[in-house]
Amino acid sequence: MGKFVLLFAVLISPLFFVSCGDNNPSSPDLKTNIDGTWLVTRTLVTPSKDFPKGYKDQQTWTIKTSGETATLTTIYGTINGKWDVSNNFNYSHWCFAYEGADPRTNMKIKVIIEIIAAGPLKGTNETYYWDPYANRFLLSDSFSCTGVKK
Repeated sequence: MGKFVLLFAVLISPLFFVSCGDNNPSSPDLKTNIDGTWLVTRTLVTPSKDFPKGYKDQQTWTIKTSGETATLTTIYGTINGKWDVSNNFNYSHWCFAYEGADPRTNMKIKVIIEIIAAGPLKGTNETYYWDPYANRFLLSDSFSCTGVKK
C-alpha cells in the first residue's frame, strides 16, 4: 500500500503544482493561438498493459476553434472540446472529451485531452475503459503531450 501511495504522489504532484495558478503562465494566448496543425509527441507517463515502458509516438493533430468551442482531429477521428477548467487544472484551457465505443475493441471508453499551452503545445492525453464490475471508468493509460505547429 505504501508503494502505491508513493507512486500516486509522484504521478499526481506535477499536475498539482501546474494547476495551482489562476492563469496559465506558459501560454497567455492559448485561447487564440491553438488553431492549426500540430506534430504532437505523446510520452507514456503511467504503467500500461497496452504500451511498453518508455513508449512514445507522434501524431498529427488539427485543432479548429470557434469562440468557446473547438474540435481536435487525428487519424482516429474528431473530438469536441471547450474552453473550461477541469479536475486536473483549475484555470481555463482547452478540454477535449470523447465517450463511446473503442472502434478496435468495441469496449466503452473515455478519452480526455487537455491542452494547457500553445507555444509549444503542452498537455495530457488520458484513456479510460469502463469496468462493469467496478461500475465506473478506470484509467487505461496516460500520456504527456508536447507539440510544434507544422
